[in-house]
Amino acid sequence: MQIAISTGLYYKKNYNEILDIIKASGCKNIELFLNQAFIDLSIDEIKEAIESRGLSVTSIHLPLTFIAYSRDESEEFWIQKGLEYLDILGGKVLVSHFFYLPHDKNANNDAAHFNNMKNFNEITTMYVCTENLPNIDLDTKLKAKSALLTELKDKNIVMTFDTTHAASHEGDLVEDYKDFKEYIRNIHLSDYLDGNEHKVLGTGNLPIKKLIKELVKDGYKYSLTLEYDFENSSRNIVTDDDHAIELLQESISYIQACLV
Repeated sequence: MQIAISTGLYYKKNYNEILDIIKASGCKNIELFLNQAFIDLSIDEIKEAIESRGLSVTSIHLPLTFIAYSRDESEEFWIQKGLEYLDILGGKVLVSHFFYLPHDKNANNDAAHFNNMKNFNEITTMYVCTENLPNIDLDTKLKAKSALLTELKDKNIVMTFDTTHAASHEGDLVEDYKDFKEYIRNIHLSDYLDGNEHKVLGTGNLPIKKLIKELVKDGYKYSLTLEYDFENSSRNIVTDDDHAIELLQESISYIQACLV
């Protein structure tokens, strides 16, 4: 397995600063999160910024639903664009989870979303992944384990498994992984505590070490992607860029210690 860091650490910082922080951590792999910091860059700008720092793209996370819809852009549009980005930047994994309808936040987008997952996975060798969602108010299969498993199986699709999203349902994280593992092609790894998601490893109450040991036992061969939120101080208190680098380095060491 390989360790990667999501560029979604920040969305208010300049993209160069975000990439500099990741480079300084010593991690060579990134998940390119097409949030506010990256979405309007040309592919040439993105490629140059990544390659000039010696970084490699392992996966791309498409824009969050509200960002794409605010630009009148659909999931189909972004999946196609994301696959084109993967062809240019490298990587095998695309993450998408448009979960409500364009003009109705109270209605799920399940039918269109799962059809997109099925249709695009049939025409590409990339992994077009859905993602398990946290325990939000919306009634969607993306937050319901049994319903999501049925879609994965029936439509022959794959997923990114998010540890804190799973934790919000107050189940057993390792058992959740075991249920989904046949379909997992990427893991969003972070800790969880008292409703706060995307916390630094070791600052929550998830059995992260036990999960990683299970991955080792299973011969998991895909990415472990650190997906943190350094913008929201209720999730993580990050004082400056040097502190962010230190937290990322500690997280990498945390994972590596579990691999031996």
